[in-house]
Order: sequence, then C-alpha cells, then structure tokens
Amino acid sequence: MLKALKHSKDGETILLKRFHGDIPTHPRNENAELVRASYVDLETTGLDPAIHKIIEIGILTFEFDSRNGQIVEIISEYESFQDPGGPVPPEITKLTGISTEMVQGEKIAWEKVYRIFEDSSLILAHNAIFDRGFLDPILEVSKEKIWGCSMSQVPWRREGCSCASLPHLCMEHGFFYTPHRALTDVKAAVNLLGFESDLNGHPYLETLNRNAQEPEVLIRAFKAPFETKDLLKERRFRWNVGMKVWEKRTDLEEASELKTWMIESIYAGKDPNPAKFFEVPPEDRFKKNLSLDELAQTAFQL
Repeated sequence: MLKALKHSKDGETILLKRFHGDIPTHPRNENAELVRASYVDLETTGLDPAIHKIIEIGILTFEFDSRNGQIVEIISEYESFQDPGGPVPPEITKLTGISTEMVQGEKIAWEKVYRIFEDSSLILAHNAIFDRGFLDPILEVSKEKIWGCSMSQVPWRREGCSCASLPHLCMEHGFFYTPHRALTDVKAAVNLLGFESDLNGHPYLETLNRNAQEPEVLIRAFKAPFETKDLLKERRFRWNVGMKVWEKRTDLEEASELKTWMIESIYAGKDPNPAKFFEVPPEDRFKKNLSLDELAQTAFQL
C-alpha cells in the first residue's frame, strides 16, 4: 500500500477508516459543465452472461463538473435483489452473503433502471465489460450509452497503486468497506473517484470521464502461433473464447508500438500479417463481443 503509506503522518503506519457510504460533494459553480452519471454494480451467479443470472443491482446517480471532476450532487440511489429462478451457488453466497432465501420472489424494476440509464450521459462500473455484458441484452438503452470503467480508465499503476481491485484501491486511499454487495461497492467506488490524482491534482473522476469520451483501438491477433501465447499474455492480450482470438483494447499510441512488436515477435516478419486493428467509438467500448460485421467499417492500418 505504497500510496496510503505516502500520505500517512509518520511514513510508517497506515490508518484505515471504515467507509459508511457518505460521499463528499462540492459547491455547485455557476460555470460548471455538469454531467449526469450513473455508477452501477451487479452481483451475479457467475461470470458468463449467456448462462449466469443477475441476483442484485446497485446504482448511484450523481452530477459532476466535467472541467475538474468534482461531484456536486448525489441525485438518487437504487438497489434491488433479483430472483435468478434457481438456487444461488454456495460459492456466491460465501462471497457476497446473498442466499437463495434472500432473493426468492424478488424482481428488479427494469423500467426504473431504464429511466435511470436514459437520463444519464455516462454509465460507470468497475470492470465495465462485465456489467455491460449482463445489462446490454436486457436494456436496449444500455447499448446506446457511453460506458466508463474505473478499473481500466484510470492509470492506477502510474498513480502509485499496486493493484486495480476495488477493495485494494480503497485501502490504498485510507478507507475500507465490506465488499461484494452491489450498492456498497458502488458507493465505495464513487467515493474513491473523488480523491485527487497525484498526476494532475484533479479527482480521478476527471481522468475517467476524459478517457471514456475517447475511442479505443481493439487489436485482434488472428492466427497467432500457439507458442506465442505467453508473449501475448505478458502484453495483456486476452483470449476471446467466442471469437477464438487473442485480443487487446488500448489507445492509439500503444497500438502503434504493439504493431511493430507483433510483426517481430508474433508473426516473425510475415507481411502482410493477419492481425487486425479496429477503432472502437466511445459508445461501443466494453461491449462483450464486438462482431466482425460491427467492426468492418472501423478497420484501419497503422
């Protein structure tokens, strides 16, 4: 916890405070450029939206000044259980504390969630590809929104943090909470985003919002030789099971550097090589599986 230690009074000990859910806000400036955002978290019976079910949702809606990332008002909060239509797996109960009895007969008010998303300019989550993967098939409005990811769109390592898991980041910043309940996770994450960055002096939320508005580059390493899989893993490529391809999402600068590396290290100088680079617009970021048809118009060469 180097970041927390850096801000400790004696440089030797760290004091962690329990977070009770109260998120600080700033006075509303008449020149503020306000953005309404909704931060969402899901608890589910597993990781695959195709076979697993949502069992809890938590949403916090707030407004912030896009010029500096300061939160000016908490608008509303919503949480609900959802009956998955079967027993909650024991390992999920152990992780979250949510039992089959707790969710039995419960139902998320999806029309309410729809209105919340519709009224929000930005949807946020920690590991947004997970939450969006479950919500896009249920809510058409989710597919149209710009999503931001507090796990990947804040440069936590450059900020001095050693891990991007939400509970760990919170402890790095001097507070702790009981994780793996939807609204509790949401409030902890929004509280974390209010801390000031060591890199620019603004709340992390300013960086997250800025990065969420930018397109990204999706790299797919088609026909990568099997023996290069460890090299790809080292550069944080992930295996897309559905597409059966190694892929990575990044910015244009890193994509350019990776192209040279892939030619030399993955395809051994083969020209042209089968790797593809796609520009993904902000509203399509963190979609679970972007099809080749969807990306056909955005393929480009670096």
